[in-house]
This record gives sequence, C-alpha cells and structure tokens, in this order.
Amino acid sequence: MTIPVRVLDARLAAMDRAGIDVAVLSLSTPNVFFLPAHEQAGLARRMNDAYAAAMAAHPGRIRAFASVPMDDPDAALAVPAADRQRATVKVRIAFDELDPRILPDMGVKVTFLDLEGEEVQTAGPQVGIPASAVRSQDGGDVVLVVVDGRVESRAVRLGSALGDEIEVLSGLVAGEAVVVEGPEGLAAGDRVQVQ
Repeated sequence: MTIPVRVLDARLAAMDRAGIDVAVLSLSTPNVFFLPAHEQAGLARRMNDAYAAAMAAHPGRIRAFASVPMDDPDAALAVPAADRQRATVKVRIAFDELDPRILPDMGVKVTFLDLEGEEVQTAGPQVGIPASAVRSQDGGDVVLVVVDGRVESRAVRLGSALGDEIEVLSGLVAGEAVVVEGPEGLAAGDRVQVQ
C-alpha cells in the first residue's frame, strides 16, 4: 500500500527503508476531470501548489507532474502577476499545433528561447550588491532601491557573502539602483538623485 502524500515524512521514511531516492507525484486517473469543467482549475491549482511546496521542502527527493484542466482552457491559462518578493513569474504556454501524443497529465520540460531561437542559458542567482546597502527592518533584510527618482524599501532574501558584496537571491533584479550611502533618515518615498 502506498503511503498518502499528505503524510510526506512517513512516505520519505518508507522510501529510505526501501532504498528509493526520488518520488514522482501525480494525480491518478481521472485527475481533475471528475469535476465539472468550471471547478477543475481550482483543484488543479491547489494540487499543483501542494506539489510545488513538497518539492521545495524536499529538493532532490520529490518531483511531480502538474495537472492541467483542459476542459476549461481559459481557467487553465489564468495566471497571477509576478511575485516580486520571491522573484518568480508564472508563465503560460500555448501550442501552435496540438500533437495527438500530448495527453492530459503529461509532464513537460520547458526550454525558453531568445529571439534568434537559441536556448537561453540560466546560471542561477546573479545579483550582487555591496553588503553596506543591506539594512535591517522589522527583523528582516531590506535594501533601498531608487525607482523614478524616489526611494523604495524592498525586502530581500540574501545568499552568500563574497568579500564586501553579498548575493541577493530574491527581491531585487540585476540593474536596479540601490542606495549604498545616504543620510541617516533616508526613507521610502524620499526623492533622490542618483550619482
């Protein structure tokens, strides 16, 4: 008998006892298609979010196939806005021609191409700032960012330090202007001039 996904620690322990390194999760048939079309997207989203959380909590041990509610394409394609705090963007993908071999509940690997059709290479976090730009606020790390001549306070998640620089894992995009030095009372909303 398979241990339910909701008891993930027990499942991982059972995998360890059996010598299994990786579990691949998916909804069994009939997937979300037992529901009326207008209810499928909600269940698919909840399951996909649960799978994403399990993969994040146990990287390298848990993988999953996403569920796509094909009976309601508009709901399936509804995408929330970018999450600036986590530096993530959900994308949607459309097929120019649907290959008959593509079936509901299949997993896919997506590779993004640049305008010339070449594969885009990703190298992980690449944003580094002077460590002196990081400030503490309400128990978290923030940086002051200059946007349209005004200061904006931005929560950041930090990575490794290298000399006087520190890696920013999320909350900041390469090329944004951060305040390194400034008056003591500089705060969000203040007008500044970048030099």
